[in-house]
Amino acid sequence: MKTIKHHTGARLILMILTILTVFFTSCNSNEEQKNTKEEENLPEVVKGLPVGIEVTHIPNEMYAEVYEKDSSYFIWKHKTIVKATVSDLQIVEFGTMNFIDGKWRLGNYTKTPFSKEHFEMWYQKKDGPKILGFCKGGRLEKGVEYIDNTNYSIKRKDLTPRNGLWYYIAVDDQGNKYVGYGRYKTVGKMLNPEEKK
Repeated sequence: MKTIKHHTGARLILMILTILTVFFTSCNSNEEQKNTKEEENLPEVVKGLPVGIEVTHIPNEMYAEVYEKDSSYFIWKHKTIVKATVSDLQIVEFGTMNFIDGKWRLGNYTKTPFSKEHFEMWYQKKDGPKILGFCKGGRLEKGVEYIDNTNYSIKRKDLTPRNGLWYYIAVDDQGNKYVGYGRYKTVGKMLNPEEKK
């Protein structure tokens, strides 16, 4: 009897250990798959580059507003803040990418990536003088925040929800490339006028 009880107890312990092993392996696998999918779900232009720029959108979930320059269009406004985190950098290119029908597509109105000259025109030090053209040559000082207060991600004639990101590629003084990107989501609804700031 003792031998039978001993074997039954050992089997029970073995079964519990097996269940726990499968559970924790599954959790780790799910986390790895999530990270892999996030890495895979990026535009080719940013894949494989080390991250050296922090990008923040305020808000990162945007509601539509009527475009002031042409009321037949809607735009999704936000502020974008970028900060070099590895060293002083110089912008090489940047732009918005939209995920449409399973593919990343450049969303810039120019149909080409924006340049350091565009960055110089649109961005300023967040805590500096409120004038455009402040970021000469698209230079980013390490740890300093630069902001575009009048950014928008999409201009359309219909209220289309969309997922996308803004990406920034820059180089250090040795020519090493770095990237930063910030994801956003556009909502297919109008912004409540009371929520405007």
